[in-house]
Amino acid sequence: RMMTFSAGALNSMGKKSSYGSTGAHLWVTGMGGEFGYNGNKNSSAAIVTTKYSHEPYEYQDLRDRDTPWRKNKDKYKDRRYYTHIMNGTSSGAPTVTGVSALIIQAKPDVTVPQIRYILASTANSDTSPGWSGLKYSAVKSKVSAYGGSTITHDPGWFTNGAGLRFSNRYGFGVVNAAAAVSKALYCEEDEYCSRRAELPSDYVSTNDTPCSSDDGGKNITCSFTDFESTDNYGPSRPLMEIEDIAVNLSSLVYDGNTDSGKCIQAANANQNGIAHANSLLQIEMKSPEGTTSLIKSVYANWDFNARTMHNERPSFSYNSNFMIYTSAFYAERASADDSFILNIKSECPIDVDNLNRSIRIRTGGYAL
Repeated sequence: RMMTFSAGALNSMGKKSSYGSTGAHLWVTGMGGEFGYNGNKNSSAAIVTTKYSHEPYEYQDLRDRDTPWRKNKDKYKDRRYYTHIMNGTSSGAPTVTGVSALIIQAKPDVTVPQIRYILASTANSDTSPGWSGLKYSAVKSKVSAYGGSTITHDPGWFTNGAGLRFSNRYGFGVVNAAAAVSKALYCEEDEYCSRRAELPSDYVSTNDTPCSSDDGGKNITCSFTDFESTDNYGPSRPLMEIEDIAVNLSSLVYDGNTDSGKCIQAANANQNGIAHANSLLQIEMKSPEGTTSLIKSVYANWDFNARTMHNERPSFSYNSNFMIYTSAFYAERASADDSFILNIKSECPIDVDNLNRSIRIRTGGYAL
């Protein structure tokens, strides 16, 4: 099985970079910076890095060429091969990769699940000393399309059932190289870390027709249970510790039996209709331990519609996997018979019968 993780970006002020993506899929955050010096009061620091062995004038790098960093003639010789406008995923991902490399150096036989655990359990969160700048409140507003009810767009920081802090802006927090290396050196003495010396087993929910709606597909509740093993690594129906979890949404389509123009467009896979309808689509999942993860927030566009994918990719079927992940339930525990509850709220009705064709939850876990 392939195991990956997503990294967010932090700026020099100790807050999420303006361009940084948010979501329940985030794992940790690295140093991403902002856009660098641009000669006005809105300038902000990015990341200093090398540009191989080329002089600044060899690039059309106008923003960086005339910065104070470059203009200081006394330091030009030392600084000429550097830039301080590097930002984005080009710097955020390498900083996380660099900490991961230090973990590997400290523990050469480390596994990917162990790296994931070490990064998550040692990251600086809103409660870490000196990192209060990461704090932010839940974002909520009243949405007229839902009768003026108050909708949560971002839950802010919370503690999951395993005692780990998590947020949709920073994942488990900002990577901490020193703490990560220390944890790696003593990994075998940590039950969570030592357990991850092997890959997790895969389990999938097997209960039929998990989703239902009392209002024609605008408010849907799905209950996933009866988890069965899909491989030979562990017991078929265990008490498990969650490594990763995802919901398959390959059969999520809008109901064509509607009298709303924009919803008809969405059901017919018109791109503008999809974007508009998806911006008023919210998806939340609740774990057996009571943690709620906001997987898709209202006003966040998803340019996805299963019928579109079927038309554009003939090999795509409703049994194909279109897995949407959440990191919020990491290291929580669940039995095979426990229920994960998914709630979908949509302005445009969703075809519940079609949704039930293949929606399911897949989780990687360690039998306890």
